[in-house]
Amino acid sequence: MDQRINYSSDKKNYPKSSIIILQGSSQRELYFLNEGTVELRRCGENIKGFTEKQILSKSKRIGLITGPSIFGVENLLNSTEHYSSFITISECTITKYSVSGNDYLSFFKSN
Repeated sequence: MDQRINYSSDKKNYPKSSIIILQGSSQRELYFLNEGTVELRRCGENIKGFTEKQILSKSKRIGLITGPSIFGVENLLNSTEHYSSFITISECTITKYSVSGNDYLSFFKSN
């Protein structure tokens, strides 16, 4: 039985220094880095009550992602907040996927 998963995708160009995901956010999308480089940054402190600027200023680089690559999956199968920030360090082309009902497990199986 072929089960169709409803999803939408949005492919955009992002300039350098764009915040794609901020640590502590609860975004529930999957990101595909088509081209460019994204930096992973993490603030080791409890960020509760911090502003975006405070989170980023206290964060340290923990890795780099170059395209093509998938990122932002850490909270898709559970309801946790993002553990890291993802910021473009070059101009990037990124496709964002939003899956109806947040059924990413079925989305991965069918795609």
